[in-house]
Amino acid sequence: MPSIQDVKLITPEPRYLAGYLDLCRELWDKGVRLHSLHDPDRFEEWKDTLFRRYEDGRQGRGLAKGMVPFSVFWLVEVGEVIGTVNLRHSLTESLRRIGGHIGYCIRPSHWGKGYGTLQLRLALEEAAKLGLEQVMLTCDESNGASARVMEKCGARWMSTLPVIEGGVTRRIRRCRIDTPAAANCYLRTAHLYDFNNREVMTEDVAFYLDLAEQKGGSVLELACGTGRILLELAKQGHPVTGVDLSPAMLGRLREKQERLPDDIARRTALVQAGMASFELESRFDLIVIPFRSFQALLTEEEAVACLERVRRHLAPGGWFSVNVLPPHGPMGVDWCYPELVQWRREDPETGLRIVKKARGDTVDAERRIFRNTYIYEVTTADGSFERLEEPLAMRYYTREQIRELLERCGFSIEEEYGWYDKSPVSPGRDLIYICR
Repeated sequence: MPSIQDVKLITPEPRYLAGYLDLCRELWDKGVRLHSLHDPDRFEEWKDTLFRRYEDGRQGRGLAKGMVPFSVFWLVEVGEVIGTVNLRHSLTESLRRIGGHIGYCIRPSHWGKGYGTLQLRLALEEAAKLGLEQVMLTCDESNGASARVMEKCGARWMSTLPVIEGGVTRRIRRCRIDTPAAANCYLRTAHLYDFNNREVMTEDVAFYLDLAEQKGGSVLELACGTGRILLELAKQGHPVTGVDLSPAMLGRLREKQERLPDDIARRTALVQAGMASFELESRFDLIVIPFRSFQALLTEEEAVACLERVRRHLAPGGWFSVNVLPPHGPMGVDWCYPELVQWRREDPETGLRIVKKARGDTVDAERRIFRNTYIYEVTTADGSFERLEEPLAMRYYTREQIRELLERCGFSIEEEYGWYDKSPVSPGRDLIYICR
């Protein structure tokens, strides 16, 4: 499979126009005709309006009847356009039958090499940035290769429908796929996240402040959330960039950023991107992934891609710190549990009363994934009540597994702790690493 380190899903740029033309010609020669592709023999007719039409589509301007806003992306590897993606922001009834949210293609010379799976995974991240928790995809029943790509990305097949076009009946398979926003993005409850002030949510701050002070220089925080650590680093004087996939969490952080004194705000930069696919111009003296966020990457491919990105973004001599929670024994059905109360809070400013609960849902021991649900029961000052549920998922690592992964990805483990007070590793505690 191609390395995500070398492949990017980009917004189309004029410098890649010749590469896109080559892709269209290669597909055309294979007899592939898709609505989102352009006839290479009519290049002079569409080349000057292509990028304006793409931007109009993204903004939803001047769309023909029956069309919905859409975003186009090109899959690029070392300057070559490998594939295209058409991400529709919403669905009509017609698109629910055939088309779905995402249409994509790979140039024939790269078929069967894993590019389709990689491209779809990156497209799912883009869908998550739009706040889509789930997308629908379709493919011809005869297109086994496309079906396998969808299945590798988590497809759940819904139905097969007959579609008549030009007097010919095609059978169309339809599936749903969860985007990364389906779990761990707090899309419904980001505004309640900061009410969790338990010790487990605060004891790491001093650790990262001390680490940044020792290292000096610039800091990159992946999965920065609402800025629990990032803002403290900025207040301490460090230039810090935060990356997070969740639009809701970054929205809360941007609200806080706007209230900062100008000198502190200027030291912060925020980027919406996934941990496995971010691409920044800068290199950093310190990169951190706090509070078990690395475990939100649910596949080996995503974990390796993240670590490759981290290594590429470290400045010479830079440090990397990551934290995971190891499994508390063999993963099995005994990990699941009914709803239980974790904490209660009352906000004196708004009168909100919040009861936070959790429920253990499913365990996939083979993939080492535990899925649970956070439940927030919120009562306002006037007595109205709302219950909000937030899905989460974590991939677990034993001490041996996380050490092997870090070393396989080129890191040298310099320090290992069992908690943020730098106490040694012991059963039932976290694993915290400082690497070079």
